[in-house]
Amino acid sequence: MGKIFLSNSEVKHLKILHKRETNRKFADRIKTVILLNDDWSYSKISKILLLDNQTIINYESKYFKGGIDSLLASDYKGELSALLVDNFQIIEN
Repeated sequence: MGKIFLSNSEVKHLKILHKRETNRKFADRIKTVILLNDDWSYSKISKILLLDNQTIINYESKYFKGGIDSLLASDYKGELSALLVDNFQIIEN
């Protein structure tokens, strides 16, 4: 990816969103974009936020492709756990 170039007003807006964000995961995503804009390396950000480099690259990519809405979208697609499936099969029998 390339360097993120944010205007001062965009950075200010992200900092406001970060302060208001109650979900730690989303707050880390916002911080990642701000730090990338400040020219921090993936490895430095990963050490500070305890994330792996690929996660940081993914956050950067999301922001480039769809802005803040894409960055803060939840990608979680849950499935039934094996324990629930096993218990359900016991109940059916």
